[in-house]
Amino acid sequence: MKKIFYSMLGACALLFGACDDDDTTLIHVPGDEPAAATLSVSSESPLLNMAEDGKSGTIRFKSGGGELQLDLTTNRTNWEYDCDDESWLEVEADEFANTLSLRAARNKATVSPEATLVLTAGSGTDRATVTLRVSQNAAGSTPDLDVNEAQVVLPARGELTQEFEFSTNQDEWTFDLNCQWLFVEQTDHSLVLTAEPNADTTARTTQIVVAAGVAPNIVRDTVTVMQEAAAYVIPTPGSLGFDDEGGSKTISVACNYDWDFKVEGDWMTVTREGDVLTVAAGKNTGKDPLEGTIAITGGKDANTTTFALPVSQSGYDENNLVLIYDLPADKKEIVLPLAGTVDCTVDWGDGTKEETIVAAPTHTYAVAGEYVVTVSGEVTALASNSTKFTTEKKGYLVRVKQWGKTGLTSMDQAFYYCENLTRIPDDIAHSFDEVTTFAKAFAYCKKLEEIPAGLFKNAAKATSFKETFNGCETISVIPDGLLDGAVNVTTFYSTFAYCPKISKIPAGLFKNSTKVTDFSFVFQRTGLGSSSASNDVSSGLLTEIPAGLLDNCTSATVFTGAFGYLNIKSIPAGLFDHCTEATDMKSVFVSCENLETVPAGLFDKNTKAKDFYNIFNGCKSLKSVPADLFKYNTAVTNFRMTFASTGLVEVPAGLFDGKTKVTNFNGCFYKCENLTTVPADLFEDAIAATDMARMFIGCKALQSVPEDLFKNCVKVTTFANLFEECTSLSTVPAGLFAHNTNVTNFSTLFKNCKQFSAVPADLFAANEKAINFGSAFYGCTSLTAIPADLFAHNVKVTTGFASTFYGCTGLTSVPETLFSANVAVTSFNSTFYGCTGLTSLPAGLFDNNKKVTNFGKTFMGCKALAGESPYSTVDGAKVHLYERTTALGFSNVSTKTDCFDGCTGLSDYGDIPTAWK
Repeated sequence: MKKIFYSMLGACALLFGACDDDDTTLIHVPGDEPAAATLSVSSESPLLNMAEDGKSGTIRFKSGGGELQLDLTTNRTNWEYDCDDESWLEVEADEFANTLSLRAARNKATVSPEATLVLTAGSGTDRATVTLRVSQNAAGSTPDLDVNEAQVVLPARGELTQEFEFSTNQDEWTFDLNCQWLFVEQTDHSLVLTAEPNADTTARTTQIVVAAGVAPNIVRDTVTVMQEAAAYVIPTPGSLGFDDEGGSKTISVACNYDWDFKVEGDWMTVTREGDVLTVAAGKNTGKDPLEGTIAITGGKDANTTTFALPVSQSGYDENNLVLIYDLPADKKEIVLPLAGTVDCTVDWGDGTKEETIVAAPTHTYAVAGEYVVTVSGEVTALASNSTKFTTEKKGYLVRVKQWGKTGLTSMDQAFYYCENLTRIPDDIAHSFDEVTTFAKAFAYCKKLEEIPAGLFKNAAKATSFKETFNGCETISVIPDGLLDGAVNVTTFYSTFAYCPKISKIPAGLFKNSTKVTDFSFVFQRTGLGSSSASNDVSSGLLTEIPAGLLDNCTSATVFTGAFGYLNIKSIPAGLFDHCTEATDMKSVFVSCENLETVPAGLFDKNTKAKDFYNIFNGCKSLKSVPADLFKYNTAVTNFRMTFASTGLVEVPAGLFDGKTKVTNFNGCFYKCENLTTVPADLFEDAIAATDMARMFIGCKALQSVPEDLFKNCVKVTTFANLFEECTSLSTVPAGLFAHNTNVTNFSTLFKNCKQFSAVPADLFAANEKAINFGSAFYGCTSLTAIPADLFAHNVKVTTGFASTFYGCTGLTSVPETLFSANVAVTSFNSTFYGCTGLTSLPAGLFDNNKKVTNFGKTFMGCKALAGESPYSTVDGAKVHLYERTTALGFSNVSTKTDCFDGCTGLSDYGDIPTAWK
């Protein structure tokens, strides 16, 4: 029998029906022929076995009969099938779904019927064909096993026994199972399955293998048994707490079955949308808290579970301290920041109340969620600095609802490093009337959103605001009038430091701060951007210091780092005019990289100022300063690093006039890379100066210095690193140090001065107290000669020639008398290390240096050396460095490693002991 189906017939009829006979034109486009016909056959039934080429296959029904469906895929609009024996095989086609259904009844005969099924797509020579051989087992001859629905589903709890039936043509059959939670009994034609209750919240499965027949003719099939998961309900959060004002909060419910809820507590309303519950509570005007429960039940039949979610709302009593905590998981412990004298009752917000006289009381919550904690009674201090306060436990506090009246006298470190604290209230109950300190009270509360304007309105007894908001990364506004009530404050040390989002300082912020003495670091690194760790001063948010900010701060003495690292371009004139008691101006504007101008007279009224250390260090855009900037600061003693790393092009004459008390100029112009000249009388009044070290280190544009620059600096003891890295400096005047007879340290004096080519012979002639020339000419690659008497007057040098000429690659020789006067020297470690241009050494170079114990690396890397190594003549015999002994009148050389390393051209190199090379 043959049947043909046209699956696109309806579409074709519509197409032709839409055409007008008179207007239709058929156009053939060469090369637009259809692709070759294709046909493929597939089935979800395992009875179909297709060959690899897809053109043929077999189907073998079991003797019990059955049904399978064939799915056809083709690129043609028509296909057909041809079956040569439908006496036992029923074939039914669906031309719309492109399927064939094959059915076979139970075979009671002892023979196996067969049929051939040919499927064709296309027509004529352009056809695609698939041939299927269909057969059925004979009754009783081949073992049959039909499990039909091969999966059994059992509940997690409840009715856990189920019978599973299957069919087989065999009398002998068995099963195999390896499972601890499933018990199986065998009957004549079925398996009886009994499971243990499943307490796990995930489903579990196992497999039973059923075998029928007798060897070697055995057939097997598999039954999958799945037991459902135990019902679970997981609400997030696991509890809810409302303050007295009420509000609305949501609960996300996770459940592996359908769920419902029931509310106990008519003071709240609960609505559901999807898997989210919205809980709303009105205002609680009473003093007593409200409590309730939302019972969330999920599951089916006997497999159900209920989560009783507690909900509470605190009452209102202005005398209570109210804190809100958010617990991310079950079984978490919190610590309350109660300190000082403690005698109070704590309502933990989960139905638990307790009286305590212990500081930093703790409580563990059974379930995760938000809890409102109410403290009533006496608590004289709030502090988060005991060992109980781990970072994790501090992180649970999210809000202070009200301060209450508990007798507070101290807020020192009240919420120090409570990084998740987001909100704090105004002082509406006079909570802070007796508080004397807010030191570090909110320091590093990185998520604190704002400072309430009335927070300190009653803080008249507070004296310390040290680091109060230091590191509060989210605060963006300092409210006007914030400190108006804090009239007795004495320190604002680092109060707003490291607050990156603050963009403005209120002009009247300190109008009542008449008793403040310390403004150290008050705004350091404030307003730099998104992170407290940011160093991007050039794009900071805080760009202006308001005029008159300090007008009423008449008691202020210390301003160390007060405005450091700000993105300011100018300083308001008269900023410090009323701060006449100021003594410490260290680092006031350090690293204000965009600062371009300094107003004349900025420090005129600060006649008591003693310290200007680092004050403009790092102000890269500052190219000039007024000549009379320090005119009236005659009490100053320290100008260390004052203009370090600034953009100064020149130093105005008279800048340090009258500064007769200054002792320290160390690094004053350190790395002023644009500085080209220095006025001759710059240090004319520096008669008390003792430290001139690092003065011009890194001044790469400096080409010369006046001969009388240090003429009056007679007390100076150190010029260490004075011109280090001055790469444009080629020489200095012979009398530069002629008046500095107390100098002991010239170490690293000209280190890495690449252009330095000539050393005046008498440069150190007046410095008889000098003991250290270590690295003095280190890296002076243009230096080609050393004066013979350079160190002739420096008889006190002992260890101070270490690395003195290290890396002076331009040197070709060393004068024989260079160290003749330095009879006390004990070390020449690395003195000529890396002098690759040295070709010879005078024999008597070290004749008078008999106390030397250290020749380590002295000539290391001097690979051009030739001739004999230095030696002294004793009783007519040569005594090389490596031959010195105490018996010959020399100190024992204890350090000699690498002394001649690489000096292979020396004529006596072969005689030099290994320990010396």
